[in-house]
Amino acid sequence: MSEGHAWAPQRAVFVRRSLILGAVTFVIFLALTLFVTMGIWHYLVISAVLTLILFMEDFIRWRQVRDERWQIVDGQLIHDGPDGRAAIPLSEITSVKRRLGNAVVIKLRSNQRIMMRYLAVPAQIVDHINTARPPGAP
Repeated sequence: MSEGHAWAPQRAVFVRRSLILGAVTFVIFLALTLFVTMGIWHYLVISAVLTLILFMEDFIRWRQVRDERWQIVDGQLIHDGPDGRAAIPLSEITSVKRRLGNAVVIKLRSNQRIMMRYLAVPAQIVDHINTARPPGAP
């Protein structure tokens, strides 16, 4: 059983993700605004403002999850977050999947989905949780 592993959101993952998504978003918005007949400065300002708005959403999400901690202890996935501690029995987990990028999605028998964000090694976390689940778990 994989006991004692602990995970937390990583600032470096957040920064890397934000920079990549910010650059891609800026280029997309810039390309879209080129269809509007304005001067080049308008294109740059509109693209920068829209990119900044999306970055702020991501930053707010980071502030909400940056202090979260996840660990496997005594057959449970323990989550310490801003709302306190939650213990999820590993037998209640029906699937654990890596989401595109740096997140892990955990699905429970109740069809509730829980997301672990900004992880440095999401594939390894999926493996650890799946290994820790009891044999014969869905």
